[in-house]
Amino acid sequence: MAYLPTKFFAHFKVSGKENFKNLRHDKGVIIMANHASQLDPGLLDFALPWNTRCRPAYIVALTKEHYLHLPLGRFMFGGKFFKLGGAYPTYLKQETLAQSVPHHLELLNKGRVVAIFPEGGISKDGNFRAVRPGVAFMAHETGASVVPTYIYGDYLMESVDFFKRKRHMGVKFGKPIYFSEFADVHKTYTREEYKEIAERMFAHVKNLAP
Repeated sequence: MAYLPTKFFAHFKVSGKENFKNLRHDKGVIIMANHASQLDPGLLDFALPWNTRCRPAYIVALTKEHYLHLPLGRFMFGGKFFKLGGAYPTYLKQETLAQSVPHHLELLNKGRVVAIFPEGGISKDGNFRAVRPGVAFMAHETGASVVPTYIYGDYLMESVDFFKRKRHMGVKFGKPIYFSEFADVHKTYTREEYKEIAERMFAHVKNLAP
């Protein structure tokens, strides 16, 4: 229901949907996107093509305590309502990466679609942030395809910008990439090595920016 107003007021545009056509059907899919606004998950949902296997997309989110400072955070984010919307928590400061993303590994191993914002939080200045190792680890562990995704136009957007049609928002999907393009799938890696691999993977998101 919100898609049409978004398309009209925000000049919403989606490109790269054709990159979903030839994804492997025996593995999960990771949608790897930048994060500039709380609106990003909604825009991503609007952009995903309906006639592919990429629905629903399960979001990698933080646990509830990380959202308490936000307006309505204690009610909207991190709890049962969030999970009903397809968001599953990641657990920070765990001994292993597998302990941090158990729900998402399970989903990917079932061939589902997981959307992750590897920067680990919303950009504070509109620029890209350093990424965390999780996306590389999940791609390695599950053999999932990774679709680089660039979301734009919603950084620091206010309601007046929306209703006065001052913004041009959109989502660009890039060609799928695979862990094997960046590292040997038969080796084991440390958290720091996964972070370095994740940075190289995330460069494909940066390359989608103008």
